[in-house]
Amino acid sequence: MNLCEDVFVGMGAEEVSPADFYRGVFGKSRGYVRYGDDLEVPVTLSSEAGGTWRSVKLSRLSEISEGRNDAYVSPCTYFPKKSSDGSWHSSNGKRCMDEICAFVVDLDHVDPDVPSLLFEDIPDAPGWFEGVPAPTYAVCSGKGLHLYFVLEQPVPALKRWMLELEQVNRKLYELFAVPALPAGFEDLETGEVFLLDARIGDVDYHGVSQPYRVVGSFPKSGSDPVSAWRVGNTVSIEDLARFAGLDETVWDADEFDMSESLLSKASGSNPNWAREKKTSRKGWTPGFYRWLAQREKDHARLYGEYGHRYKQVQALSIAAIKDGIPRAQLEEDVRDLYKRWNACSAKYGHPRIEWAECRKAMNSFDPVRSGYRKFPKWWLEGLCGWEFGTQKRNGRSQAEHLAKVARPIRFYRKQAGDESVVGGGRPKGSGTKKDAVRSFAAAHPDANHSEIARALGVSRPTVIKWLKAEREGDDGR
Repeated sequence: MNLCEDVFVGMGAEEVSPADFYRGVFGKSRGYVRYGDDLEVPVTLSSEAGGTWRSVKLSRLSEISEGRNDAYVSPCTYFPKKSSDGSWHSSNGKRCMDEICAFVVDLDHVDPDVPSLLFEDIPDAPGWFEGVPAPTYAVCSGKGLHLYFVLEQPVPALKRWMLELEQVNRKLYELFAVPALPAGFEDLETGEVFLLDARIGDVDYHGVSQPYRVVGSFPKSGSDPVSAWRVGNTVSIEDLARFAGLDETVWDADEFDMSESLLSKASGSNPNWAREKKTSRKGWTPGFYRWLAQREKDHARLYGEYGHRYKQVQALSIAAIKDGIPRAQLEEDVRDLYKRWNACSAKYGHPRIEWAECRKAMNSFDPVRSGYRKFPKWWLEGLCGWEFGTQKRNGRSQAEHLAKVARPIRFYRKQAGDESVVGGGRPKGSGTKKDAVRSFAAAHPDANHSEIARALGVSRPTVIKWLKAEREGDDGR
């Protein structure tokens, strides 16, 4: 049984078949209205030929994915295209999207106790997040949970709406990135209050066109097929937009209206609305790739245990493009990460990562597609699973920063008579014990740090500091 299935069995939720689930997701789309179960959808097969996709009729989706654990399908429809033999197939890729039928939130390592409290009364959903429509379906996949917010009416993937649609998607993910039910939960029978400070699961952020594991296929680990449960009703794009702070967006336009979106217009006068601030900078600061590669190696054990490995390689590939790093260097660093991850997997009994997965993730390395240079910081943080923080040396190493910036500035400030730089910014009296410590140590070569400190009435760290600086040939200033 998948991790959360007993939660939905216990609350009496209806399990839906794979065929009914996908009819529920795509049923109102223009493609399904026209073609019915013959609607062609792109199915990603991650293990086949290093990662590929096929155009598959909806009626054959279960047949194609049966017994597989590498089949994925997007909650979007795509424009058809004509092949060389005259037959029609589905396109694939974000630029070929026709309509968005659902928003999906992907949660890993779910704590079953939390969703049981949130879902127990859906569809009325008194325990659900205030002001947020309840999801339509919950899909149980191994230890993860996919929440499908199926739209009452699919939204055309027009250029004028893409920023708004991405913001709705982002806000739904942010909802689950904070602790659930922070105010606690009261048992109405006993009156006992349970204070909850737990997330439903770990947020695994994806874009609006991301394909998700096919219902009825197998999860990455586990012997039970992925199951879908109806837990709510379809939702309107207006309600989701209102939740995302986009009350003024009008979701009704001529199909060929290519005018600028409200969010794009607002970004010119109010930068807080924009996902990216306008800048004349042509790329990220040099050294960002080097910094990120080292941080990811430092986090190798964390990834070996909890995932994010595939996306970490994607983030590093994008950083390589930003800094102009050759592919050979990228592959060398990813190979090092690959070895660290699998060493951790062997030690703690976690699933291995295959080199084919790393190689596929490196497909993000495409310097020709300059759009990768626009990926904002928060997006890469989401891929990595941790915050970058603020780097104040602009990519320079400490030695470079001291030689090129800090020491020259200090020199000219001293020349100008700025007393605040005397002593390197140390407080008054700092450094006065240097000679006493070194003289005592020279006269008593057998004395240890603690004995020197007691004899001179100084702290042990002060003794260590000046003796270490003497050994390294540094005057300590």
